[in-house]
Amino acid sequence: MLVPLTAAMVVAGCGAEEPRPRSDVDLSAPVVVTFEALGSAKSIDVVLVTGDGRVELTDRAVPLGRYRERTTSDPLNQPTEFLGPVSVDVPALERVAMDVLIGSEGGSIECRILVDGKVIDSTVADGPGATARCAGRVPAPRS
Repeated sequence: MLVPLTAAMVVAGCGAEEPRPRSDVDLSAPVVVTFEALGSAKSIDVVLVTGDGRVELTDRAVPLGRYRERTTSDPLNQPTEFLGPVSVDVPALERVAMDVLIGSEGGSIECRILVDGKVIDSTVADGPGATARCAGRVPAPRS
């Protein structure tokens, strides 16, 4: 026999509460969150937000990441070497966000937030002054 759903039944089951983590998962262990900004933009301004606060990075190269000045002559005449994206340790269940503003030279940008190599949010923006905004909650680690 089918029972018709009432409005109260639907509202009660629509995620009014956030899911609770399992009690056997260690929420104090940090989770590695990677912030990426990829695309054709020549320069970007970035704001990263975690529970530890807000970090502003201005006039950055694309892709967003860690770079090292080259100390030897490079046959491709590249003054810097890309070492990898920006990654930080963040407690589980914390909210994180990233805003990427495209510089006046224009281009396109994709902002991505990843946990354990899986994208938790991704957004694309195009044109001078456009902003790509990504945000999400860091999932609990799997046990």
